[in-house]
Amino acid sequence: MNLPFPKTRDVDYIEFQRELLRINHGILRNQISKDNAQIAYEKLLKDYKGKLFEEDLFYFDNLEDLTRELEVNVIDRQSIAECVEHEGRHARAAIKLGYNVSYSFVRSYSRIGEKLLIRIFPRIGVSHEGGLNYKNLFAIINAVDNPSPLDIEAVADIPIN
Repeated sequence: MNLPFPKTRDVDYIEFQRELLRINHGILRNQISKDNAQIAYEKLLKDYKGKLFEEDLFYFDNLEDLTRELEVNVIDRQSIAECVEHEGRHARAAIKLGYNVSYSFVRSYSRIGEKLLIRIFPRIGVSHEGGLNYKNLFAIINAVDNPSPLDIEAVADIPIN
């Protein structure tokens, strides 16, 4: 699929992810109830309406479909291989722990001087009827040799017991 220029700015996407992490960490620490987390999540979506655009978010059934789409939209083949290996390690760790895994990427842009740069943020999502706990989150994030900045933030203040 040949995609139009993205509308989402990468700074908005990254900040949205950070806010989402704060909500999720609150749940994991029992500092925020599920009801209050839902309210916080709905507020977050409202706050980022007009900053994050649905047409810049793409979901896939499996890693192979994600890979095919990256091959169409990313020029650097080495980056694709590294990205697929990275997300694949997260996914395999999550599946091994009994989680359901979804695959997606967000296309965004940033301005560097006079140039516009398109970025793609591949990611996996995990779900489980029992929810996610710190031990499993830590294992999933640390399944990779080269954690991304968002991976590092996701586990930065996790108490290790």
